[in-house]
Amino acid sequence: MSRDESRNIVTGTTTGHVLQTAEVHGDVHLHTASPRTVPRQLPGTVRHFVGRQKQLAALTEYFDQAVASPEPVAISTVEGMAGIGKSALTIYWARQNTDRFPDGQLYVNLRGFSPTAAMQPGEALWGFLHALGAPHDTPFLDLDAQAALYRSMLAGRRMLIVLDNARDSDQVRHLLPGSGACYVIITSRQRLIGLVAQAGARPIKMDSLQIDECATLLGALAGTDRVIAEPGAAEGLVELCARMPLALTILGARLADRPDLPLHTLAQRLRDARLDTIDSGETDVNISTVFSWSYQALSPAAAALFRLLSLHPGPDFSAAAATSIAAEKADRMLDELTHVHLLENRPDGRYGFHDLTRLYARHHAHEHPKADRDAAMLRMLDHYLHTCVAADGQLGSPWEPFTLEPPQPGTRPETIPDAEQAAAWFAAEHATLVTIVEDPAWPSGHTWRLARSLVTHLDRHGHWRDFVSTQRAGLAAAQQVADTNSQANAHRLLARALSRRNQLDEARDHLSRALELFEDDITGQAHTNYALGYLDVCAGDTSRALDHTTRALTLARAGGAKVWEAKALNNIGWCLIEAGRHAEALPYSRQALALFRSLRTDPDGLAHTLGCLGSAYLGADDPERALACYLDALHIREKHRNYYTQATTLRHVAAVHRRTGNREAEQAALRQALVILEQLGHTEDPALRAQLERLI
Repeated sequence: MSRDESRNIVTGTTTGHVLQTAEVHGDVHLHTASPRTVPRQLPGTVRHFVGRQKQLAALTEYFDQAVASPEPVAISTVEGMAGIGKSALTIYWARQNTDRFPDGQLYVNLRGFSPTAAMQPGEALWGFLHALGAPHDTPFLDLDAQAALYRSMLAGRRMLIVLDNARDSDQVRHLLPGSGACYVIITSRQRLIGLVAQAGARPIKMDSLQIDECATLLGALAGTDRVIAEPGAAEGLVELCARMPLALTILGARLADRPDLPLHTLAQRLRDARLDTIDSGETDVNISTVFSWSYQALSPAAAALFRLLSLHPGPDFSAAAATSIAAEKADRMLDELTHVHLLENRPDGRYGFHDLTRLYARHHAHEHPKADRDAAMLRMLDHYLHTCVAADGQLGSPWEPFTLEPPQPGTRPETIPDAEQAAAWFAAEHATLVTIVEDPAWPSGHTWRLARSLVTHLDRHGHWRDFVSTQRAGLAAAQQVADTNSQANAHRLLARALSRRNQLDEARDHLSRALELFEDDITGQAHTNYALGYLDVCAGDTSRALDHTTRALTLARAGGAKVWEAKALNNIGWCLIEAGRHAEALPYSRQALALFRSLRTDPDGLAHTLGCLGSAYLGADDPERALACYLDALHIREKHRNYYTQATTLRHVAAVHRRTGNREAEQAALRQALVILEQLGHTEDPALRAQLERLI
């Protein structure tokens, strides 16, 4: 059988739409899936790594022992104080052993002890799932379902998984694979006793470097001849740095920039320094004396940016965001800061602090007058708000626009040319945007506008926890302004978020409040009644849903809101179908279809209408027209990469073939739907597999 013939079996036709995913024989694959993804997420190579032979040998030994044993998964924990070199050890070992992991390496900084918010396990899982090949528009899965899909995608792969800077055992528990083919290395400042006891993790303790190792590191950075020429001064510098690799690296980088400076002169300057210590909670070492020498040698502009960047609320930032904070192009200043290791280069051209350097920078932020600090943060907020609005517009957001004041002087929002760049920007800035919105300290006007501009991104990508939390914060901020329209929209969007988590009663309360606030806004009343109708259908009350949706249609027509008119027409048809009144549903779905096609602005609404019309035709005993509608809907879903609704539509296609007795085509459509649900790790997967097995 040819490939085209096998595709046509699914459609049950010889002309018209052909499903690009169909295969009746052999393996079935989702047409948009790429070849097996091999992620390479390790950070850059560690320069000037010295010593640690005992710990390196232990990592190798534990891995070799695990490979030779029936252990479910190999885990090593690397434990020690901040700045002691845990991450450097892990990355160095990983880089030296990449050939042991032919299926790639996963890496995440869990920010367990960062001044910014620690990463949630679900956020880390989404990143890993996407790196392993799961679509970015995978529908929502709860934490356990995400972890199950993650384990499934790792099955049979030999991979290294680095979980850096973990807070505790609970933060990493869902990130552990289920098979022994993978090796997990976890770094933490705490002893992860739970993992040792329950998962068989092998702990590796990190202490300070040996004196000779410190001298080697200092020589690699500042020049071996200088260290040999002044051994006493070199030893003094080593002790001032408490034999900590982070401090030695920063100090050595500054020495490299001053080849004329004797080591004993620097050592005396550091001994004479009377700076406050950084309280990391783990060491009494006055590490700020080490940082101070690099800090004091910065150009005034770079030093000012260093201080102001410490107030940035996110885990990392782009050069564009730094430019807005500085009110001038920041590239050279960032280069200066990374050169002396006061900032770190991160993947994808981003930058970040080590936890200790951030604390040091924040300690000095008070050197700016409060008015200057506030102005820098306002430019940062304007940067994110204006860029977020632009990115949201590229995603085709259906939500009503709001008034946006010009950004503060010196702010340089980013240009977002298309939907692909918008999705990439939201992915990179997700944690920062959510952190800003959830923090009540920021101005309420920025908060509710950012919350609304995040809706499309959060909703389409299934970030339901963040969807609810940001809309709660957005509502709280909107309630501080005397703008009932903004408050009404905030109630409506929070209701949408809550409905995604099946919190229907609370969602209904917020929609009722939105209706009160939309008293003089016909379009607002229309889409709120539409949303109430959706909740009614979810609750199984089709009669009440029909009442709300009919009211939404009347209001939409009165207000000239064509999109909401089309949506209401279609949902009336949906309500009638749910009530078993298929023939009555047909005229409503046909009107909605004609209106959506004339508007050409809502492909999701068009596809949903085609699906409803197909169900109406099938219920009215017209399978040929039903199949044509379902295939049109499927074509739109494929074009816009809406995978879950592709699976749903394929099940409808199978139902048509079941009605017409085309058993082979029914099985083929169900197989395709099963492939999609398996890739998404969806909870409907087992039921569909059982249905398919009954047909074989």
